[in-house]
Amino acid sequence: MTTKALKKLPRTEAAWEVGMIHTRFDQGGVTAIGLLVVVERGSGTIRSASAVMEGESPAVVFREALVAPAPPAKPSRPKHVVLDDPWLRDALSTLLEEAGVLSVATEATPALDDAIARLLRQGGAPAGPGIDHDLPGWRAALQELIRLAPW
Repeated sequence: MTTKALKKLPRTEAAWEVGMIHTRFDQGGVTAIGLLVVVERGSGTIRSASAVMEGESPAVVFREALVAPAPPAKPSRPKHVVLDDPWLRDALSTLLEEAGVLSVATEATPALDDAIARLLRQGGAPAGPGIDHDLPGWRAALQELIRLAPW
């Protein structure tokens, strides 16, 4: 899909949160460097949770979230994108500009954290002793620890 075609996609009001689970794994004989997750902030709808293959840009996977998202999401483009990683922001910058995204921020991504926790639970990821997939709870605990600064 060309740049012109990307800009013709309907624009959503909700911000999208984008992040990557950085873990190497084999997928059909090809090494993946991680799983890119794209989620709509307001609804929590996961638009994409797809492998980024070694030597491939995360922009390839993000483009699919725009033009061919997982149901029930429809092809569209966001006004705003929030990323959890400056590296990812750099990797997606050209595509975000091509799609006419109005603003991009690197900040907390609570909807993304929730979506990743759901994906981990659905995938049967084991919980360690005393550890669970409640990423928002972990975030709150870490923020409180930083606020207290017991060191």
